[in-house]
Amino acid sequence: MVGNGHELHTANRDILLRMRDGGMQRISEIHLSLQIRNGDWIQSAGCLYQQYIVDQYAKIEQNWLNYLKHNQVSLHTADLYNGIINAMHAGESNNISHRIILPSSFASGLRQMYQLYQDAMAIMSYFGKPDFFVIFTCNPKWPEIARELLPHQSAVDRPDLTARIFHIKLQELLKDLLQNNCLSKIIAYIYVIEFQKRGLPHAHFLLILVLENKLRSTDDYDSVVSAEIPNPVTHPLAYKTVSV
Repeated sequence: MVGNGHELHTANRDILLRMRDGGMQRISEIHLSLQIRNGDWIQSAGCLYQQYIVDQYAKIEQNWLNYLKHNQVSLHTADLYNGIINAMHAGESNNISHRIILPSSFASGLRQMYQLYQDAMAIMSYFGKPDFFVIFTCNPKWPEIARELLPHQSAVDRPDLTARIFHIKLQELLKDLLQNNCLSKIIAYIYVIEFQKRGLPHAHFLLILVLENKLRSTDDYDSVVSAEIPNPVTHPLAYKTVSV
């Protein structure tokens, strides 16, 4: 990210290429030649590939922030009142005209985080406290990941691959929970996705059951919670899932 956000004109990164004939050429940070490659060599670059992905996202984020900064008029029209109220609460009434609004569509922005928090509190207030806390973690040994790795690669070297496989399996988990009712009928749910330091994603779920299916005894909990390895004969699919 270039600058601290207070500059009159947003600066972009200054990229110079050394040409083969010895000259220098300045190019845009979104120049086509930085993004299209023949073959898969870039995916074999290990940590440099991770840096490449972060760099691409940084450019996306910078362009999105540039758009928001230069289109404040349209955003102010829809959010003028809220902007003034927020400024007053923050003790910034003398600086209202200089505030830059980040809409709730901007990921990890204050408005988005506040909106998600209010949504979660509203769900809990209406449906009651959650019955299940479920954690779903990406397994780097999943066969779908292992068979797509290039020679001498580990799952950590391919964040694009692990993220896509995790997303597919997450959608299947949601289908099992919400449509197949594998943990009984769920009336409401909340989940958040986080990433470990080594790049593997995991999701945290809060699940709320319908009133007639609430867990009320130790036998009810024992029927859905197990700390044992599933029996490979009676539950082969469950055993295969947890034994990889």
